[in-house]
Amino acid sequence: RRTPRCSRGTSSASRITRHAVRPASSGPAPPARRRIRRTRLTDTRQFWKQQLGGRPVVLCGYSLGGAAAIDFAVAHPEAVAALILVDAGGESYAQPPPALTAVSAQAVANFFAWRGDAGILPFPHLHQKMPYWRDALAAFLQSGGFQSQVGPERISLVPQKTLVLWGEADDVLPVEDAYEFEKDLPDCVGVRLIPSAQHAPGLENPAAVVQMIEQFAVSVGKGEPTLPAPPTAVSERSSVSV
Repeated sequence: RRTPRCSRGTSSASRITRHAVRPASSGPAPPARRRIRRTRLTDTRQFWKQQLGGRPVVLCGYSLGGAAAIDFAVAHPEAVAALILVDAGGESYAQPPPALTAVSAQAVANFFAWRGDAGILPFPHLHQKMPYWRDALAAFLQSGGFQSQVGPERISLVPQKTLVLWGEADDVLPVEDAYEFEKDLPDCVGVRLIPSAQHAPGLENPAAVVQMIEQFAVSVGKGEPTLPAPPTAVSERSSVSV
């Protein structure tokens, strides 16, 4: 099994080192035959120990990755100094109930494959270049997805200070979810809405998202995690009308 991959960068303004992590691709056996959740949590912790030196990080999870970040933060609190959730799944999911998701897993995986081949997915899906990605998607859906793993009960176990960011015009998950997170998280510093953004503020208004993440990360580094001031930056390439 390969280790998770990451890209690394450093912000010149705040000297914050950033690591973007994606799950490892599978080895010779299709991941449908694996215990996916246990493997994912174990691999991510190993990456944290080997590549990041075992230093607690500010973990940021986007969309469905937010549910994954919650799951990891609860399972391995020693690895996470603070948490940032951006339009995150957890309070609700843009998918049918787990039982129906499991039954329709193969059909949905084929549908996504067709949309990817036709070039009509809304954002680039780089995982489609990895081996066994369709098998992995089908296995994930057959498990019921994160809906069967991360919900209000799991959210209530998050021990870290958490910042919630949300596209003010999210067209996938309702803005109300942001305030449900604020209510259910034991130590939420607050919610900030990202202007001129829908479900992917990191693409639609990256300047505002970077501003929020950097301010929060700096406050975590000082030992006083606090809610950033409302975003003032708006990316020139933002094309979302609100």
